Amino acid sequence: MEKIITLQIILLICLLSACSVVPPIDNPDPADVTGYVHRDGIYIVDGSGSRIWLNGFGLGGWLVPEGYMIHSYSGNYDAPTEIINGVAAVTDQAFADGFWADYTANYVAEVDIQRIASWGANSIRVPFTWKFLMDESDLTAPYTYKESGFDVINNVINWCTTYGMYVILDMHCAPGAQSKYNIADSDGVARLWSQPGTYQPMCIDLWREIASRYADNQMVIGYDLLNEPYGDGGSNAALKNLYVAITNAIREVDKHHMLFIEGGGWAQDFNALTPPWDSNMAYAFHSYPPTSGGTQWTTFRNTWGVPVWHGETGENCPGTYAAASAYLKQNEIGVSWWTHKK
Repeated sequence: MEKIITLQIILLICLLSACSVVPPIDNPDPADVTGYVHRDGIYIVDGSGSRIWLNGFGLGGWLVPEGYMIHSYSGNYDAPTEIINGVAAVTDQAFADGFWADYTANYVAEVDIQRIASWGANSIRVPFTWKFLMDESDLTAPYTYKESGFDVINNVINWCTTYGMYVILDMHCAPGAQSKYNIADSDGVARLWSQPGTYQPMCIDLWREIASRYADNQMVIGYDLLNEPYGDGGSNAALKNLYVAITNAIREVDKHHMLFIEGGGWAQDFNALTPPWDSNMAYAFHSYPPTSGGTQWTTFRNTWGVPVWHGETGENCPGTYAAASAYLKQNEIGVSWWTHKK
């Protein structure tokens, strides 16, 4: 009897120990990632499997105009839609349409990409708003997509290809807004969460559409699924459910590209977003000033066995750039500086 009890105790200890072990992530099929930038353990590697340190810039203020970046935040011109509509309100719609066409064509042009490449960067994060790619009046499927918007995305990918830089596509403003703040192009309500039945299917379908178009493009590293969801006061459990649904939709059409997962709390809180659920994903954190020491993110990376990426930082902290760059490079944590101009 004592032997039986002892055996039961041993089995129980083994079971409890197994529950505390990080579940392994299935390795991606080599045929799916060969030639593409991808995850290899805790590192990001190029198409041939050599480790690379991503050192790039975000194209802030371009497809997502923000009030603080163009000093229009006084009054009611802070969120992108407010700014866009504001030009029409003080002129007329025809003038506004021409103005924004010129703005899109000139705020970022090929010369900008060439210049960024000359600084030694190897990657570009492209923030976009869903309204740039989807007809916002279509709230139920089938959704209508704007070829004019995809033409602009295609152009910047082609420019980056010319100058040898990779691209990460960043949904900066999701359908319905992923937070209540102006940077998500919100009207004050995060409708992606308050009206999930309407806006989450749009978000999922948009990512499926994007992935279907760039599935075979080897200069695209992957997809930054949601920029700074919530900000504060949100539920990471609900966030994970949406992330998994987006992941499944993308994997229906694209087995190649990386997925970048941002946490709640300004891309700082990853509670309930682990363990990783896809074999080719990384966690993307943001911080101002940039991370230049400590073990928070290296510990997180090593614990879960996946890369971390400093997806947004800089701008207001120029004195910290050199130290942060040295730290991030030494620890092979990629970085995307915000922003290339303002």
